[in-house]
Amino acid sequence: MIHRRATLMGERTFGKGSVQTVMPLSNGQALKLTTSRYVTPSGASIHDRGIEPDVSLAAARQPSPAPRDAASDPAVQAALQYLRDRSLGTQVALVGSP
Repeated sequence: MIHRRATLMGERTFGKGSVQTVMPLSNGQALKLTTSRYVTPSGASIHDRGIEPDVSLAAARQPSPAPRDAASDPAVQAALQYLRDRSLGTQVALVGSP
């Protein structure tokens, strides 16, 4: 089942499909428990598989140093250009921009 609620942009995710919680014990040791698992809306596990984006922005990857703000990030610029090319919005706001 495809939900078509969003277009994912970026690079393939790593595929860590679990959330672990560390619980301290009274003797100074700790217990690590898997408390949740990440799944897609259809119920498929992403563990060791990751999620493939609809639009790859791997070509926009910038070697370090990382950009200081979102407006200068090549991946953000590529995503904005994708939206402009498809007339998917006339106004785009970046978090942290004036």
